Amino acid sequence: MASFNFETHNIKITSLPGDPSQDGTDATGVVLPTGATGIRGWLSGIYNLFNGGTAKVNATLTGSNLPLVASSAEIGKVDISLLDYEIRKISAKTANPFNFKFSQPVKVVNLTNFGSDVALCSLNGYPAIPIIHDNLDATKWTFTGTWSNETTHFYYGTNSQFSSINGNNAVYNPGTDVRMIGISFVPSSSSGIAKIELSLDGTTWQNPSDIAGVLRTDGATGTSMNTFDLYYNTHETTTKTTTLSFIVPSGAWKIKVTVTNIKNTLSSNYRVYIDAGMIGDDTKSFELKPGETKYIPIVATSVSVGCSSGAPEVIVEGYR
Repeated sequence: MASFNFETHNIKITSLPGDPSQDGTDATGVVLPTGATGIRGWLSGIYNLFNGGTAKVNATLTGSNLPLVASSAEIGKVDISLLDYEIRKISAKTANPFNFKFSQPVKVVNLTNFGSDVALCSLNGYPAIPIIHDNLDATKWTFTGTWSNETTHFYYGTNSQFSSINGNNAVYNPGTDVRMIGISFVPSSSSGIAKIELSLDGTTWQNPSDIAGVLRTDGATGTSMNTFDLYYNTHETTTKTTTLSFIVPSGAWKIKVTVTNIKNTLSSNYRVYIDAGMIGDDTKSFELKPGETKYIPIVATSVSVGCSSGAPEVIVEGYR
């Protein structure tokens, strides 16, 4: 049998391109990393992405609880290297917020609202919908002057309190540190324009516009923050409330509402109907607007999702 000399024979393979590392076609929109060529270039780029960079993962997930374990990747800002992951899709409810408890505490929470309505979210058992204190709660409310009980015009509880006498006032003191404080009124065709003041000590009262860091949630600015027009073209029963609330620096804030002799020209009287007070903490509870995502680096055991109207859908992601 004749011997085969590799040094003197040339073998030509015509089934591969001139450079095997360039075989095939790049995917549309995919760019080879800078300085890289061929298969080794692609592989080194992929290695670098997963080992030290940020890998973006797009996936459609089905089901209520889907565990995911990744070996060495990041999703957004969240390093999930060798960590567990939970996901839940929640359709919010108005009266009874949906409470989701993680199987184990997580270190980071991502919340995304895929619905068309605003969602109210909270963490670690704090109410998603603000805490309500009815006007009958004597530990939270002080009424000065003549106020009358109204049992047909209210939204929360079973009644509201009203007055039309100039100078009469009502003080809501929740007795705790808050980041949001507000009052629910019943609007009516006989309602006037109320004066609003805030205080930390319950003695020195200030216009909201004069206090640094105070924001009115309806967007009013300047001296417009200091009054609230309660006129509405019909006399409401139990179907409508209007809420005035402020975001405030952390502290034990109180809010005072004073009846004035000022009214909308369409109103028949100066009445102020007080229904309830409400408080919240924007470090624990917050709004999630349609299409908005919030990344919260906090140890959490549970998430609560509710809404004031509509039916937002929120994707809850927890990373350990």
